[in-house]
Amino acid sequence: MEFLLEFITWAFAVFGITTITTQSYILHPMREQVKEVSPWLGILLSCPLCFSFWGSLIISVLINSPSGNLFVDGCVGSGLIWFTTLRTP
Repeated sequence: MEFLLEFITWAFAVFGITTITTQSYILHPMREQVKEVSPWLGILLSCPLCFSFWGSLIISVLINSPSGNLFVDGCVGSGLIWFTTLRTP
């Protein structure tokens, strides 16, 4: 039961940070400025699938890795974002 609670906390953190960074209106000017300086980094900050992979790695280091493997955490984070927001019906 404790693992499930940790995983849900981790998943909400990944979902929240990804959505706020890549989609929010308030961070739109920052994304545009970063895009001017570094197109690659600008794409990373605008792509939910890309950002969720790297965001998952960072969150796994800061909180606690649900799987114990950072690469797996990144893949699960990207899958979570794809499944909840990006897939087409």
